[in-house]
Amino acid sequence: MTVYWDPVSGATGYRVRWGTASGVYPNVSSVLPAEARKLSITGLAPEQEYYFVVEAAYNEVWGPPSDEDSAVPHAGAIPWDTEDVNRIIPAIRSLMEPPYGSLIALSPEGLLYIEADAYGTNRRVVPAYFYYDLTTDEIRNADGGVLQPTQRTDRDAESGTGPYRRVRTSSAFGCVGAIVTFYLPPPSYGSSRYIYVNDATRDTTRDTPYVYLGLRYGNTDMEGGIAFHPAGRGERGQDHRAPNYNRWQPYLKVVQLGRTRLFPVAYEDIYNPSGHIRYDQAPYGLIVRLRLMPLQRSKGVEMKVKVWSATFDDPAYDDPRLLYDFYGCADVDNPRDDVVVRRVTSLAQIKRYTGNDGYRRTGSFFRYVGIGYQPLFDIGNLWTSAEVYCSPWYRLWIPDISDSPTNFPSSGGVVSVNQLAPYYREIVDINL
Repeated sequence: MTVYWDPVSGATGYRVRWGTASGVYPNVSSVLPAEARKLSITGLAPEQEYYFVVEAAYNEVWGPPSDEDSAVPHAGAIPWDTEDVNRIIPAIRSLMEPPYGSLIALSPEGLLYIEADAYGTNRRVVPAYFYYDLTTDEIRNADGGVLQPTQRTDRDAESGTGPYRRVRTSSAFGCVGAIVTFYLPPPSYGSSRYIYVNDATRDTTRDTPYVYLGLRYGNTDMEGGIAFHPAGRGERGQDHRAPNYNRWQPYLKVVQLGRTRLFPVAYEDIYNPSGHIRYDQAPYGLIVRLRLMPLQRSKGVEMKVKVWSATFDDPAYDDPRLLYDFYGCADVDNPRDDVVVRRVTSLAQIKRYTGNDGYRRTGSFFRYVGIGYQPLFDIGNLWTSAEVYCSPWYRLWIPDISDSPTNFPSSGGVVSVNQLAPYYREIVDINL
């Protein structure tokens, strides 16, 4: 087992304590230096659950123990401590369901393990380039530049992070995952405009259209989907890196115990255009299928993104143009009483530039977003629409298993919805 921890301000050293019962730690490591961030422990019994805490020293005075974590050593564990991409990538693949796409996985210590496809080509490991700033709800690069704001739909108007449409399951049903097919219109077609981001707000509200899935229970919140970036947008302060085309950015975020545990995201880099979902050869828009599912065998979570051109009649029987797998570490519990799955269509804004209303009128818009339906052309229903996983099967995301949907703001005409088959087939418009 390898135990990881975040640095503690002022600590002069650390030690790890562990045992086979919660709250009882008869085993203790030697004193580790202040720069230590992990410890591998050998000689443990396989399939036995162990409980761990970390303590920080302040000039030989030991502080209180950290929050407790637990794990079970077994033969299928991902060998993160080896930092060997040729061992780690196959171990992750063994946990995922096929078909496989380009894999981007983040280790507990912040390294990205990347594979171009499921055939094992171009494996590499690099430091994570992006992270999630929990205090500002923003995605930033390693230098601190802002790529995009994110939503805080758990706080509604107090979040100050822009308007959204949210549909979520009731905790009474214990749903633990979802698959949703979205139709995303092109930014413009002919004289009509469907996605518009006011460039004048780029460094103030930095409006960012999103579609994503979320899963929350206890102190854990998982979220994954895609975010739209207009041509020329990069990290704030580093716009010379920005591609000159409209694109969608896949991402996966997990926050636990009040800190970010992972943020794997496709590269926002003109030198690696395969990391984006482009509108090339898709003038009628895109069909995107998102799947978010915890992988309990690995204490991890998988986000799968499949993309087709909207000109394909039925994506169920055609190969997707793009396919991504994102994997991240998470303390995945068994299904709990308080677990809730959510689906969100939003236009996120940087919260510190918004007023008390929680959003700012900027002129940006995100229109004709079809959940399980393509509203602009004659293809109509999309396979699959919106489904949630309530063990042991998937089921349609219908009112019987859901709380009442939330549109924020609830008035003013900012968010409008045409429900074709509540709540699993609908069309969402957001107009600022």
